[in-house]
Amino acid sequence: MVRSSRRIFFTLAGAILVISNFTLPAHASISADVATKSTVSTIAGSARLGYEDGIGKNASFSMPTGVAVMANGTVIVADSGANEIRAVSPSGKVTTLAGTHPAERSIWAQGGFANGPAAQARFNHPSGVAVEPDGTILVADTGNGCIRKIEKGIVSTFSGACGMQRNVDRGANAVHFSFPVGLTIDDRGNVYVADRLEGVRVISPSGSVTPLQVKYQDGTLGVSFGKGSNGARSLFIAHLSGLDVYNLNTKQETLYNSTYIYKLNVGIQGAVPLGYPQSVAAINDHEAVYTDAQNSTLNYINFNYVRVIAGTPRFDSGQRSTGFADGTGHAARFWAPTGVAIARDGSIIIADSGNRRIRKATAFDRHFYAQPGGDMAYMDDYAPSDHQTAIAIVGNSLSWTDTTWPDSIAGNVQKTLNARHPHAFSVIPMTSPGAPLDALTSAIQTYLSEGLAQTVVLLFNSAFATNYGHTSYQAALDDLSWQAAAVKTLKETNAALAQNGVHFVVVLDPYGYEVNPAETVRLQELVPQYSSVLFPKFEALHQAMRHTLDESGVSYFDSWDMFANDEATRAVPLFGTVDPHMNAAGRRLMADAIVRALIQNRALTGH
Repeated sequence: MVRSSRRIFFTLAGAILVISNFTLPAHASISADVATKSTVSTIAGSARLGYEDGIGKNASFSMPTGVAVMANGTVIVADSGANEIRAVSPSGKVTTLAGTHPAERSIWAQGGFANGPAAQARFNHPSGVAVEPDGTILVADTGNGCIRKIEKGIVSTFSGACGMQRNVDRGANAVHFSFPVGLTIDDRGNVYVADRLEGVRVISPSGSVTPLQVKYQDGTLGVSFGKGSNGARSLFIAHLSGLDVYNLNTKQETLYNSTYIYKLNVGIQGAVPLGYPQSVAAINDHEAVYTDAQNSTLNYINFNYVRVIAGTPRFDSGQRSTGFADGTGHAARFWAPTGVAIARDGSIIIADSGNRRIRKATAFDRHFYAQPGGDMAYMDDYAPSDHQTAIAIVGNSLSWTDTTWPDSIAGNVQKTLNARHPHAFSVIPMTSPGAPLDALTSAIQTYLSEGLAQTVVLLFNSAFATNYGHTSYQAALDDLSWQAAAVKTLKETNAALAQNGVHFVVVLDPYGYEVNPAETVRLQELVPQYSSVLFPKFEALHQAMRHTLDESGVSYFDSWDMFANDEATRAVPLFGTVDPHMNAAGRRLMADAIVRALIQNRALTGH
């Protein structure tokens, strides 16, 4: 069997499919010794409030809010509560670089302003730090409304009129900041300042200051520059409205809104809540990590999907996540993490403000958290070896909700099959959130019919009925003309795959508000149209989808009874607490349904 090396692109708006030469994605280049999950440990600090220098837990912080990493691995910390800039060596030794703290402990010490030798300098609640290539440290001196510089033991004013905040008139040519909280430096020496009251301001190498013309500047909290291998240059901007990715080359910006999925400007993969980004650190032009101070998690974003890489994802578990615990993945706990930075070895440094600690999350294999969905599909990341049977699972967001590979639907299918026949199967997830049926089947016919997979599983659900010009599920029930188009599409896909010797199996899968009226209780406040009163209509639409499959003649498996019976007998929720997508229990059951469908339809080639 010959497998082509190609790259597949989807758009959420329609059935646009572009095939081009495959380019190895950034996450595929990570070395084999990088762990799949990120493990969080404590570098320095303890729960107690203080200003003591020392090693590891013998040192103390007041309110660490900003971090940056020097070339030698030293972590620079803006200890906002202590009005000091601290340094944590690779061995965990904490020293004070600049600033002075009061004689007695205070949860929010009084700040001040003074330039000069570092030990005599004064700051007023500094929040952000950045390191220039030559080792010069820049400080967002929030309370003084200016940017300070620490160079060779001397503190000076880098930009702004210190001590004059909140748009005080300083003359037409005066440089001013109101509430600077974050900093980043691009590849051309420009310094970007996240000003909570004024948005993003740019300090050029010559010292001139100009506002960055971006649309979303509501409560800017953090900023980070990232550059791709293809020369793409992006600015990630965290603010009260969500996360803005601004392309510095094209001047285009994309907002990922922190509100619920139905209000998003750009959909997040699997309807995963973006959370509330506080500080952000770019990996490249399209990947970044950010802290969610409100949900106390460390998150990873790649294009339009989000994963919680450390801390508890409340939207999946329904549990509170605040606390303190070192550990791997979801076992770790934070308390209002703020600052975040990435070291040269790929590890992530976090200012865990509520716990008054500096934490470290190890470098992780981004492939573990990723899947080939959303705007881009990296199919060859999952290309099987020649002795394996490849099974492609194709669908909309329901086929992949917020999770990691082992806990995903596809991952569970692969694990179950290989438990029976070790290393015999490779499962390829292929997801595009909100994509209409014809877009997915176009991809199937164009790409998968060429021999990449021996079996294709299409996850078929009622969302497809609303992709034919209908704005609601009721409208899809009132006008069933979409069925003929869906039948035609399914027949053509089945024929195209059969011609190439590829099995085609459809699994009819439910959404949470379809299977159990109780599931919709969680949704009523956010989306009242999904109230339990509509449950019979959802069931009727599911039957309409089943009738469509009957008419098409394709092999299919209806998982409705599995979900209904499971919830009736075990009373275990199978769907998320804030959206209708499957939680961990639901994903395992869905994987079981797919395995049953494969066995029932004798679609496991050679096994």
